[in-house]
Amino acid sequence: MSREEFEKAIHATEGPCIIVASQEKGKEFLVARVAHLLGEGVAPEEILILTSSALEAEVLKNDFKKTGGGERILRRIRDFHALSEELVKRHANLLGVTEDVRTLAPDKIILYAQRLLGTDPLLRNHYGKQARYIMASDFNVLNASELAIIDLLGAAWRNICVVGQSRPVHTLFETRVDCFQTFRAQYVNVSEIRL
Repeated sequence: MSREEFEKAIHATEGPCIIVASQEKGKEFLVARVAHLLGEGVAPEEILILTSSALEAEVLKNDFKKTGGGERILRRIRDFHALSEELVKRHANLLGVTEDVRTLAPDKIILYAQRLLGTDPLLRNHYGKQARYIMASDFNVLNASELAIIDLLGAAWRNICVVGQSRPVHTLFETRVDCFQTFRAQYVNVSEIRL
């Protein structure tokens, strides 16, 4: 990877973008891209960084802290489960959910969040307008509901940048869909940069 390619990736902020990178280069890219956006005057509240797990979100937050990332941006780094739980807790009445959200399985909470955003245009617009720039790390390990949440939140601006490795991912229970292929088919004029 050349410095020129890295800079090109950091500056590709408008429209859909795929960054294919190792986990370490992907994290380095995310930190640099957010620094660039903040330097351009974008408010931290307009940036949303989604990760596949709480552990990955904490690792990314620690990387941002090392670079002097402020508390406002740290609050915008979320794993899908935490974001979904917040949405479902706040709007459970719209789904008719009567059980304690904290007792639900993570996949069910994420599915409920997808349903909320997918069926309530006012809610989707409210949260989507706040997420002018969406970045998703570990993109190649996300499930269909997580992919849908990215799409639903990104509908207003379409400034979605996904970061992941090029190799297929197999979990104990399933083979993940080719997220990059799905992303390319879903959006037009996708920039793709390999780091």
